[in-house]
Amino acid sequence: MTRLAVLMPTYNAGSYIRDSIDSILNQTFEDFHLYIYDDCSTDDTEDIVAGYDDQRLFYKKNQENLGIAKTLNKGLDYLLPHYKYVARMDADDWSYPQRFELQLKMFEQDADLIMCGTQGYWLTDLNKIPLNKWKYPNDYKTLRISLLFSGSFGH
Repeated sequence: MTRLAVLMPTYNAGSYIRDSIDSILNQTFEDFHLYIYDDCSTDDTEDIVAGYDDQRLFYKKNQENLGIAKTLNKGLDYLLPHYKYVARMDADDWSYPQRFELQLKMFEQDADLIMCGTQGYWLTDLNKIPLNKWKYPNDYKTLRISLLFSGSFGH
């Protein structure tokens, strides 16, 4: 049974969704399903996704534009009963190849763990990693306090 689903909402992401999809499909951990939820894109997003021939990729298109929050909730309603883990990915993001391997290892090492995030960078060029990365808390006490005031998980 596949334990991991990846939820990727998209809206008019044609200019960068290919890099995002490729970074997911090229993970070192390969036993997952990628669900792309299209929020009524008017660009070539659907054509780009249709160009992939990978049985792990599933494309769903909203009947009407719902916005990212409702699109994510729609995806979660569908995925949570069927998968042990759900990973988030935006259509303009890129993941290192070992992302899922390392995150799942964290869950295996700590049965009490319920969320696992990542650090991130603002990129303008995938070939140049900037020196400054986002600083998310990585200890329990700081994380609890931080969650009161901001988004504290990079997905």
